[in-house]
Amino acid sequence: MKTAYFDTVVETENILYHWDVLCNCLVKTFRLTDTEADELRENKVAQIIAAIPFVARCDEPDRTALAHLSIYMTELKGGSEIGGHNEGDNNNLYARLRLLSSFKGGDRDIIAHGLDLLAYIMVQGYFHSKKSDEIFHIYNPLNDDAWDYESITQELLNKIHLVTCEVLDDLFNSLEPLLLW
Repeated sequence: MKTAYFDTVVETENILYHWDVLCNCLVKTFRLTDTEADELRENKVAQIIAAIPFVARCDEPDRTALAHLSIYMTELKGGSEIGGHNEGDNNNLYARLRLLSSFKGGDRDIIAHGLDLLAYIMVQGYFHSKKSDEIFHIYNPLNDDAWDYESITQELLNKIHLVTCEVLDDLFNSLEPLLLW
């Protein structure tokens, strides 16, 4: 098991400062309402996406976080029509995360850990939206039997437990029981 070692208090304060700056940029860029801005600030998935380049000690973590969050926000704000899961994504669990997986430098184990957390959240989102996706004709690899929910979930949990990163793990563990991508 690998553990990320750093002063968690200092790192958390650093990330919180940057999180506020990132949120302000996204609020302006996407012209979010006050309610949407508050939802963004509380969005744990967005916080994980933003935290990865900082805790992995990547070069220019703020730029990377902003780029990744912009992609995530684009999908949330209507881009899922193009960026949503399609059959071409079925061969690789991380295919939909590829645009969130570009990092300059950094600890590759911590980056992989963050992506594993995001993949787990994504799979849980597919699981919880199976019925509504079927009703609204939204492609879901679990409805198509392209993915085996139980084996993928177990594989991801095994990988997640190989690396410890307190900042990312705390954000992940603070998610609501109903995880939504």
